[in-house]
Amino acid sequence: MTKFIGGIDGGATNSTMVIMKSPDGEIIARVTGGPTNQFLDFEGTVSTIIEMTKKAKEQANIPSDQLLDSLGLSLSGLESEKEQNRMKNELSKYGLSSNFYLCNDSFGSLATAFQPNTERIVVISGTGSVCRMIDSSGKVYRVGGWGHVLGDEGSSYYVAMKAVKSVIRFLEKNVKEKYFEYDHSVLIRIVFEYFQIHDINELLDIFYRRFSKNYVAGLTKYLSQELKNQDPLCSLIFKKAAKQLARMILAVLKQRGNDLEKTQTQIQILCCGSMWNNFTDFQNDFLKNIRKGIKTKIKFVQLTDTSAIGSCLLAAHEKEYPLNFNHSSAIRILYEEK
Repeated sequence: MTKFIGGIDGGATNSTMVIMKSPDGEIIARVTGGPTNQFLDFEGTVSTIIEMTKKAKEQANIPSDQLLDSLGLSLSGLESEKEQNRMKNELSKYGLSSNFYLCNDSFGSLATAFQPNTERIVVISGTGSVCRMIDSSGKVYRVGGWGHVLGDEGSSYYVAMKAVKSVIRFLEKNVKEKYFEYDHSVLIRIVFEYFQIHDINELLDIFYRRFSKNYVAGLTKYLSQELKNQDPLCSLIFKKAAKQLARMILAVLKQRGNDLEKTQTQIQILCCGSMWNNFTDFQNDFLKNIRKGIKTKIKFVQLTDTSAIGSCLLAAHEKEYPLNFNHSSAIRILYEEK
């Protein structure tokens, strides 16, 4: 009997939902929506999930009063069992699905890219950042995922804040002597144009009266263009971000234990988020930092399809519904050592 499995990949900026048919795995609906980070906006997250599910069911020609057989939600910020239960209890009120599977967005990404029961690592670096590893026994290790107040190293927000602070400190003449050697004109122009300011003091209103993490992180898109133009100061900021991302991977491997390199001929790492679109520009610095702690050959991959598929796979697995999917069809190789 055909089962309808829904899956949502939710981030701090936007979200994607798919509906797949069990057992053949055909994707019969695909819709997008706004942010679904319950820490930033719980009510807004619930509303977005309801609206996306409604649209996806319409697209799949599923009657509005028919429940999905299972709905997987891999959402940023959904860490603790307490928060997961709170979300599940709230969503259960709206007749969306007969079952819910909830987890952090990292797990949906890993489930999309890799077969279960393998050693797998994901580094998400978009608006925020987090690194997770699941070993072959299912044990989870985590570095990051603390949000912009406590963490988000190596993320778009991190890069944006490095740029803004560099401009402030330079204009104040409050920087180390070696940084005066850099031409700050490009960085100053980008920051002033992006935030539409004419005076550095106008940043106070943006950061303290109408602060938006997503808006601030959006600056990085324009900084990355200058990275490609090889602006020295932008390159330095991205180099620092690359070092932070490498440290996260090394830390999660340290948690896992040193025996991994003895049992694995190659470590596979999934790279998710907008920061990895700049990988070729900071690749050398990134790999140099990785090599400080890893001697085993490395393979970095990116998803070519949505992590919402992984959310479906997790939701189906929990209910023991078969769901066919070829994991290799959803990834591309970013970098590989053979």
